[in-house]
Parts: sequence; structure tokens; C-alpha cells
Amino acid sequence: MPALAALDELARLNAQIIKNLTNTELNLRYARIAERYGDYGEAFAIYERVLEYDPSNSEARNDVARADTRLQADTLEIFTGLARATGRARTTSQPANT
Repeated sequence: MPALAALDELARLNAQIIKNLTNTELNLRYARIAERYGDYGEAFAIYERVLEYDPSNSEARNDVARADTRLQADTLEIFTGLARATGRARTTSQPANT
């Protein structure tokens, strides 16, 4: 799905979700599209919402774990890049300044 079509689909799904926050199918579709396009924070939040309303939903449980892993990896990559850019990166063999 091209990016513009994905944005249109997300907007359409969002409008439907606003009318029915507890609709698991709509929420999962929204989260999966967001995740596919790299918005792991949004996907994680939506999966969490599904689990609030449907705690036994195994799809949402698996999907939230995957989104969380990707979100953590992205966060680590951002902080590593910032550390390198500011000259504050250290290797594991260098002690931390305490």
C-alpha cells in the first residue's frame, strides 16, 4: 500500500474507531498499518487499547510485544545516533564517568 493510500486508510479507520473505540478489528487494522509504516509508538498504543477492552486477545498480545521491541530498537538507535553526533558515544570497554 503506497504511503498516501495508507494515510487515507488510517484517517478512514480513525473516523470509524472514534465512533466505536472497542471495535477490536478496526483497532488492529489501524495498528498494523501504523506499524507497517514505522509508527511503532502509535501501533503500541493501539494494541494496548485493544488489550484494555479485550485482555485475552492473543493477536493483540503478540502484536504489542512486537511493536514494543521495534519501538525500543528505534529509541536505542536514536539515542546512539545522538551520542555519536555529540561525541558522547562510548564503547562497552570504556568506563562510564560517575
